[in-house]
Formats: sequence, C-alpha cells, structure tokens
Amino acid sequence: MGLRHDVIEILDEHSEPVRSFPRVFGRQTETIFEPASLVPLLVTKPGSWSHSPPRALATDPVRDWRDRATATDRRRLLNAVDAASGSAGFDAAIQAADTLIRRGDQPDMAALGMIARRLAHAPNRPRRTWT
Repeated sequence: MGLRHDVIEILDEHSEPVRSFPRVFGRQTETIFEPASLVPLLVTKPGSWSHSPPRALATDPVRDWRDRATATDRRRLLNAVDAASGSAGFDAAIQAADTLIRRGDQPDMAALGMIARRLAHAPNRPRRTWT
C-alpha cells in the first residue's frame, strides 16, 4: 500500500499501482470500495446480494434477473461476473450481463467473459469511478 498526500494506492508485488483512491481527510459521507473485490464474497454467500453495495451498481435488468433466478443460476451469474471482472473490470462485466439478459440469453461464463472483454477494450469507452 502506498500513502501519499493526495492519494492512497494499492500496489502489486512489483510496487506498481493496481488501484488508486483519492485521499480524504476528516469525515466522508460515502464509502469508497472496489465492487469486483466483493463479488467473490457474494459467490460464497449469495443470500447477502440483497444488501450488498454491488447490487446498487448493477443495472435494473441484471438486478431483476438475479432476484428472480434459481439459487444455481444466481451463483453462476456471480461466478461469471467474478471471472470477467478480473480481466475486464466490474463495469464491463455488469454491462455484458445486461446485454445478455436483454437479448434473452443466459449470462453464462463464456459469453459474459467474451462480451465483457470486448466492452472493456472498446475505444472511447467512459470509465467509471465507484464510490
């Protein structure tokens, strides 16, 4: 971890920044977190989805599908989002799930991962900061 006057950085084993957060002094009304880091926990405890911060960041179709799905399908979706988040990021993984669900397809790991990687590497794609 790297602490500077204006930023907090999470570093890899070569001391390269993996994630950076603006440093805030005093009290802050928001919690800063990385949604992709919470998805593996949701895979092991899928019942906590309804109260989890990543649920609020998912699109309506993804939330609705996940809320109606069977326990097996819920776990499969979270596993697919977890796998895709590693290579493409949480935002691209959720957008890929949204695309598949809107088309009426199952958001399985192979399709979700492929679409998420394409979305993540698309030119002019806006980047979101999660707070």
